[in-house]
Amino acid sequence: MLLENREEAAAKRYGEKLHSSDRKVSYLSALATYYYENNDIDQSYSVLQNIIDNYSEELQKAAYVNSIVYILLAQVYGKQEKWKDCLQVIDQHKLSRLSDLKIEALIGNKQYFDAFLAFDQHFQIRSLNDAQNKQGEQLFHSLGSTTEEWLAYKDRVIKKKTSDNQKAWKASMIDKESVDFELTDMSGKTVEFSDYKGKIVVLDFWATWCGPCIISFPGMQAAVEKYKDDDQVEFLFINTREREANYKEKVKDFNDEKGYNFHVVYDKMEGSDALVSQYGIEGIPTKIIIDPSGRVRFQSAGGSSDVQAVVDEISYKIELIKELGE
Repeated sequence: MLLENREEAAAKRYGEKLHSSDRKVSYLSALATYYYENNDIDQSYSVLQNIIDNYSEELQKAAYVNSIVYILLAQVYGKQEKWKDCLQVIDQHKLSRLSDLKIEALIGNKQYFDAFLAFDQHFQIRSLNDAQNKQGEQLFHSLGSTTEEWLAYKDRVIKKKTSDNQKAWKASMIDKESVDFELTDMSGKTVEFSDYKGKIVVLDFWATWCGPCIISFPGMQAAVEKYKDDDQVEFLFINTREREANYKEKVKDFNDEKGYNFHVVYDKMEGSDALVSQYGIEGIPTKIIIDPSGRVRFQSAGGSSDVQAVVDEISYKIELIKELGE
């Protein structure tokens, strides 16, 4: 909390009073993260080396903190353009989530073919942002290929990925009874399932503490925007499983801060009559898509920061339901 409030001196005094080595490691990892996020790379590196040199046993026992420390160390090496060290940390500690950084490090180390293999593996799963598009084209040029060959490669991957995804989404279609509900939205209005009879309804179950829920929201915002003029489709964001008494205030502040124009509805936060329980949902985020006859046709869990992938999946499922209803 002290670091979050940028009270660095007070945080250091707090750290000096810690006697438990486990708590000390957690504090130091937070301090290293603070320095990194404030672009004090040398200080971040110094703290990380202190942890690695003096608290190796604690790191071995705490997998989560161990992961934070070595992910941060790889990122620090990346900022310092120490590409060999960066690659060694990523490979030694199997930091698969740093695929972008690994590609950058391989290019920085002039391992262009290995960089292409890592880039291709990434592209087979995720969409490319503007920076990655530029990186991919430059990588093709480094390997002696032309812009035309890059564009042809990109087109092949996108077509295959789209085809494979659509087959998987179509195969995931189900047909089960939906659940009636009567809940309240952020404006205090009562929202009933019967209000949406004859429409395709997308339910997104989420909570403010749920990281995977939050990272998928830019994609969901894009999907909402895509269908905002389609009177056949409605989106409801079911806020559920909040842990604090003032959750409604937190939800409103979150929505206002991010600028999302979601229609948020509050679930009952506990008990078997909560909508999340009635649907048998174990993990969030979970998205449920209901057809105009009131049948659940899709139910899937998990979040993604890939905006295009989120929009593509939601759009395909909505359009498939429309097609089947014709």
